[in-house]
Amino acid sequence: MMKAKFHNVRLYVISMILLLPVFYGGSVPYSAYAKSAARLSGPAWVKAERGDEQVSLSWKPIKQAESYTIRYGISPGQYSQTISASSDTYGQTVIPRLTNGTMYYFQIAALVNGERTFYSKEKAVVPMPGFSPKNYVEAEGSNILAKENWNKAVDGDPKTAWSYGMASDNMFLHAYSKIYLNGIQLMASSIREMDRTYTVYGRYTNTGEEQEIGSVTVHLPGGNTPILIDPIQVKPGWYTHIRLMTESETELVYIHEVSFLSDKPPVQNVKGIPGDRQVRLSWDPFPGAEQYRIDYDHNSWFSSPKQSVTVSKDAYTGYTLAGLNNMYPMNFSTVTAIVYGEEYTPSILAKVPISPYPIGDQVPEGTKVSATGYYGLESFNFPEKAIDGDFTTHWAPRMGYKADGTISIIFPDPVNVHSIQLPTFSVADIQIYGLQNDKWKDLGVRKFDREMLDRYEPYPVPPGEYEGFLLSIKNKTGAFGLYELRLLYNTN
Repeated sequence: MMKAKFHNVRLYVISMILLLPVFYGGSVPYSAYAKSAARLSGPAWVKAERGDEQVSLSWKPIKQAESYTIRYGISPGQYSQTISASSDTYGQTVIPRLTNGTMYYFQIAALVNGERTFYSKEKAVVPMPGFSPKNYVEAEGSNILAKENWNKAVDGDPKTAWSYGMASDNMFLHAYSKIYLNGIQLMASSIREMDRTYTVYGRYTNTGEEQEIGSVTVHLPGGNTPILIDPIQVKPGWYTHIRLMTESETELVYIHEVSFLSDKPPVQNVKGIPGDRQVRLSWDPFPGAEQYRIDYDHNSWFSSPKQSVTVSKDAYTGYTLAGLNNMYPMNFSTVTAIVYGEEYTPSILAKVPISPYPIGDQVPEGTKVSATGYYGLESFNFPEKAIDGDFTTHWAPRMGYKADGTISIIFPDPVNVHSIQLPTFSVADIQIYGLQNDKWKDLGVRKFDREMLDRYEPYPVPPGEYEGFLLSIKNKTGAFGLYELRLLYNTN
């Protein structure tokens, strides 16, 4: 009797589930569920670069995308605007007429075979005047215990902030090349309502005497929302070193983002396509430029002479630097606009590996990395350096010679790859494991028997979905450093 009653209840529940579409306006065919289940993931590696009253978006293209849909708003998960973008605009799509100092949230989806993919992960960015010092400077703080916060003011993410629990503190910005400045724009917040003073000190050369070049006192209303404060006007000039000092009567204040104001801004959006002993550079055209100068040199353990080439005003569409050396992980390249014979601030470094092999893609956003070993206070030892997309930084298991170590890299979602790249320096054996269905599988040993050559040769793995990789390093001689873990995806 009880069994029969339970059976009837089960039939009733199943019947109600099947009838739900009828209650809500008609039946839904199975094919619709099948399409929904087969919906593609949204675009990955979405980047949002701030500008003056605008944001520039880019993302990894989706195969066979017919177009893209961009939605955005000023609250997370709530989007008041939707625009369409053509299939070839994934490299750079500019969203204009935005309000400086307001945080915007973006998501992107693609249209494939008439069906919309899922939307990408949400990206937050705040438009503000000036140009980002990210990749121009190395940020540091005056307190060694707050080291993990130092670069959060130049990371392009307004949700992160540089802070330290003192009423006053210093942030140092060391430029990789000379930067022409007229002012500094800050986004800041404070827990409580308060007045805050910001003072800027600068050096005209690496060895020159530091001088106070600007100061401003502002009133912060309190709360977690970043505020675009009044610009700090500084003595115009070329600087290689900036120190920003904050002072208040009470507690810490958060600096979310720093932006540089300049009458001589740099060339923007420098990109490089790697090749065998060459790289093809392109960039956004600079208004009024008569010429451009490209400065580059080899990034190696040994000093190499800097080289320069002056190119025409039309070279921004694509210029090939040839005769480079595959031995080294990459070449530094900056582009400087020349207007009426006067040079402007150099562009950021175009960090492009030089290799006879195809270069894999960066790991997906949200990838987690951890490693064994003692890292100390040297930032190049941090495991995050192995997935930061920068071929000039690396992870090392520990200081010293013949140092072994283990590093694990776990993706937010499985990736479908056929090969990985492990650009490194050293003579070492790397035992490779792949994570599939929550189980580690032995994928063999990648042997590096030369310290400089063939560092970009792909290592084939059984094609399929991987949730992560684990590398166990047996170092044979010298020091070990892993520049990046790169992925070569399956295309079908």
